[in-house]
Amino acid sequence: VRTLTRAALTALLVVAGSLGSLHAQTTTGGLTGVIRDSDGAVVPGATVKATATATGTVLMAVSDETGQYVVRGLPVGSYQVLVELAGFSTVQVENVVVRVNEEVRLDVTLKVGNLTESV
Repeated sequence: VRTLTRAALTALLVVAGSLGSLHAQTTTGGLTGVIRDSDGAVVPGATVKATATATGTVLMAVSDETGQYVVRGLPVGSYQVLVELAGFSTVQVENVVVRVNEEVRLDVTLKVGNLTESV
């Protein structure tokens, strides 16, 4: 009985150990990049909005202090990407295609926009 229990425990440990190497299958991808100004300086605080062309679903991110952003969990498909920040012209990129388990790199350069004042 003791030998049978030990053999069963060993088999269970082998199976449990192999389960850790299995990866969950996903059907999403992502978008990542760096936002810079026309002088090459990083731009923190820019809003990056990815809109699915087929469904209109929107996922957003904000660039961090190094100008980097990441949008994860994008369903596979084509996207319109809008990058904006007050004081800069908005940049719109069409037909950004996201595939399964792919992280698309999209670096964007913002140009200083016209400042307007409303009263």
